[in-house]
Amino acid sequence: MKSAALHNLFTLLLIVLVGLSGCRSNKSKNLVADSVSIISWADTGATMDTVPLKNMFGVNSYEWNFEENPAEPNKRDKIYEANMALIKCFSAVRHYMNWNKLENSEGNYTYNPTYDGGWYYDVMYARCKQDSILVLADLKNLPAWMMNTYPADERDDENVPADFGADRSKPASYIIQARTAFQFAARYGYNKMLTLHW
Repeated sequence: MKSAALHNLFTLLLIVLVGLSGCRSNKSKNLVADSVSIISWADTGATMDTVPLKNMFGVNSYEWNFEENPAEPNKRDKIYEANMALIKCFSAVRHYMNWNKLENSEGNYTYNPTYDGGWYYDVMYARCKQDSILVLADLKNLPAWMMNTYPADERDDENVPADFGADRSKPASYIIQARTAFQFAARYGYNKMLTLHW
């Protein structure tokens, strides 16, 4: 028994030695000297903001994460507190919102409630502001009326946010979505210095 253990140990040692025999020193190569110099923050003139770690965590969300109470699934005009207690663990949320909820027909905007789904964005955003939760609004998906500009076999709400046939290389092709975003920002944003330039 001891002989087998000794044999296994010897074999392992031999394998390690053979494996290490291929190692060579890098001193024989011509190495380039390090040309990077580290400078301090003070030397850059930049100021370093100190943000507490607790303010660096966010979560992806949808309006139903805030407002849908399983006991009352069709009552969406108030915050569902059980979910809000969980959301408040984060300092930020990315609100994925379907463009169709805001602009179900072109040029007609709804927020409180939304035409599609009956969600109360005013309630949700007011509560986030009250609880110091930063909201990153993410306008996604094509509204049905824009999706219908595409041929039937190419309709997908994840298409590029421009009418079918629009030149995707030109910023003007995205002006329709930009107008929706501007309306949204005008309602919920806080920068009063913005001016519409189109």
